[in-house]
Amino acid sequence: NATPEERMNAIRDKSLALYQEVAELVDSFPWKPWRSIEDQPWSNSNAIEEIVDCFFFLGEIMEAADIDPENLSIVFNEKLAENYDRIKRGYNNDPSERR
Repeated sequence: NATPEERMNAIRDKSLALYQEVAELVDSFPWKPWRSIEDQPWSNSNAIEEIVDCFFFLGEIMEAADIDPENLSIVFNEKLAENYDRIKRGYNNDPSERR
């Protein structure tokens, strides 16, 4: 079993790696507003690879944090229901525009 320090180091290292994978995902698309879209890459195949890498690092973070997939699924479904409810209610960040 890992010590708390080892677990935290793993969470930190995997989180930093996840940030990098997200940056690589963004680079799969023409995100730079100062350049023409035509002069920038659009690569769904690379995006898929980067998303898979993100999933792997998320899994490693879950493992280091002792988060089990069953609990994650429960919380995910609760959050999904909450978000659907917000959409049905016309949820918006500006209170004056809420229905």
